[in-house]
Amino acid sequence: MSAAILAMAAAVSLNADLSWAGDWNETGAALGSSGMVAATLAGLPLALYARRNIEPLRSLELGCGGARMARFLLRRCLIPSVLAWLLVVATAYAITAGLNPTPTSPSIWPPVAATTAVLAVLAISLALGVFLHPAFSLPLIILVTYIVPVTLDWVDADGTVPGFTPLTSLHLFLPLTPVPTHFVFQTLFLMAIAAGALLLSQAQVRRQRLRLPAATAVLLVGVGGALVAIAPPAIGESLLTDRYVCSETDGARVCLLPDHERFLPRALDTAEQIAQVLPPGSRPSTYIEDGIRYPNADSSMAYLSASGVRIDPSSAVAVAVADWNVCFDEEHPFNREFWIYYKLGLWPLEDLVEMDGMEFMSDASEDVQLTWWNEPLGSTC
Repeated sequence: MSAAILAMAAAVSLNADLSWAGDWNETGAALGSSGMVAATLAGLPLALYARRNIEPLRSLELGCGGARMARFLLRRCLIPSVLAWLLVVATAYAITAGLNPTPTSPSIWPPVAATTAVLAVLAISLALGVFLHPAFSLPLIILVTYIVPVTLDWVDADGTVPGFTPLTSLHLFLPLTPVPTHFVFQTLFLMAIAAGALLLSQAQVRRQRLRLPAATAVLLVGVGGALVAIAPPAIGESLLTDRYVCSETDGARVCLLPDHERFLPRALDTAEQIAQVLPPGSRPSTYIEDGIRYPNADSSMAYLSASGVRIDPSSAVAVAVADWNVCFDEEHPFNREFWIYYKLGLWPLEDLVEMDGMEFMSDASEDVQLTWWNEPLGSTC
């Protein structure tokens, strides 16, 4: 049951947001966030199973020794779930490899940390099930394997990027190569809790005093929490690369990372449509994805968000045009993007006219619209 829950919950979570497909580092991060949620759910029946069989486990430990009892728990409880998780990992990377066989800068740390964290969560669940009544173990499992990691890894300010976290709105952006220490220390926190819980459960099975195991468990959890607190975050600035793919027409040129080559036709098509709406000087001539070290970069270029390209390349181009060489003030709110959507046929005129400052669009000529568009353009922002 635990293996089925783990596989199904991870699959549903991964399918809810397919933006990771084709991006190797993003696939690892998505596996981490999905794995934490899925392992927490899968750990609940493990805890119930362990508690229900506490007396047979004690008899097995007394009659055959702790090593045989440990092998029994490993074989009966953890191996099916581990195999289910490895199947999920292999499937996810098979999809990504099929879409992107030549990644820019893949890192092994996201899947390693995700797999280690899943194993730690399952071990925590099993140990707490042995040690505590379900009325206490089940809420505690949710607390230490879901709520606490979310709280510790919530910070997303000042350019920092979380590792894997159950918050699905947070992602790693390619071509960012994850900082190894960030993933290692986050996983160490769960491993410390797992080790402490295993010590307590072992003492519980053997009916020994809990003073020394409890002190050791508190020490492990404290050290793990301290490591997470002082771990350097992954800085959300893309690592520059000289590898990129470009395509161009008479009106525009678009360059993306090799990881996003499959999005190039859509991005270029959108850039060409914009070139038919805006004359030279009112729009960028080249669109460069963040993370590319492009030679001879100048003010005629606009930069595409790597995460935006992955989610919607057409929208990423529209946003880049709306933000290109613009000086915003109170008379020019952030409605330029919606105007571009309207010109591309993606936004109805009625909704645009209802926006603050866009009433003139109800009967504005092309020249009036172009004048409005060019007014905030400048180089003295």
